[in-house]
Amino acid sequence: VLHHSNGKVYVATQGSDSIIEFEGDGSGAGTTVFNNTAVVLNPTAMVELPDGTLLIASDGTDSLEQITTAGDRVRTTPFIRDAFTGLVNDMVVVPGL
Repeated sequence: VLHHSNGKVYVATQGSDSIIEFEGDGSGAGTTVFNNTAVVLNPTAMVELPDGTLLIASDGTDSLEQITTAGDRVRTTPFIRDAFTGLVNDMVVVPGL
């Protein structure tokens, strides 16, 4: 679960392998903004990058994937992919000075 700077709440689900957007107060049914199991399968962590995009850890594809809040994949290849990216359970962005 991620509370984004745009006021929305984003939830990564392992049940449907989706990224779902909710209103900031959690009301409503939510809207699926991303669902492509070839890109994100079994999401395990999510963080907001300084540019407002989402970085998703995908255990099933051993990758970190960058998507916009509108659900568009930022690049055609993973943000990072190697043998260790399947083990990501938490991420944090430390702002620069």
